[in-house]
Amino acid sequence: MINTRAKESRFTLHGLWPFNATQLDPNNINSDFQYRPIIEGAQVPSAQVPTSFQASQLPIVLLYKLAKSWKSYMRSYPNGDFWKDEYDKHGTCTVKKFRTPVEYFQKANDLWEANPIEDWFRRDGRFTDTDVQLAELRGAIMNKFGSVPWFQCEDKFVRQIGLCFDEVGGLGANCPKEYQKKQCPPTIQYRL
Repeated sequence: MINTRAKESRFTLHGLWPFNATQLDPNNINSDFQYRPIIEGAQVPSAQVPTSFQASQLPIVLLYKLAKSWKSYMRSYPNGDFWKDEYDKHGTCTVKKFRTPVEYFQKANDLWEANPIEDWFRRDGRFTDTDVQLAELRGAIMNKFGSVPWFQCEDKFVRQIGLCFDEVGGLGANCPKEYQKKQCPPTIQYRL
């Protein structure tokens, strides 16, 4: 799960990306995957199958949740396009785990709701608009999440924080060391 920070008071999702021992960021593995919605236990007839995933195929309640947890911050890149691209690139690699886009997006949203990074920082009470040691932020996450996250910065500002999960998708796992190479400077700025 990747959390991206823009002009929000809370990190939002950038994606739910699978990884394994041989390929850290698998994408487009099932590029010919055809989304086949299942309605009341039966697959939709082939003639009615959309050629690819569309956000309109998600339940309205999930769409509202994703508009908060997984939003696009670019006017020229609407949420639905962002979600479609992320699903086509990464979600189709998870079809053995999440049989439908609904399962994939619901799991991503559930993980986001269960891991309120900013709340962890607020409760710690040490993080303000001043310079912060990256090790302190990493430690605050490890105290709550239980595993090593990764960080991506622009200059000295935190841009993304990655949380990694086990295959079940519920227990924290240390992010692969290769992700840790995306270094931030030792002293960064993080604004609550």
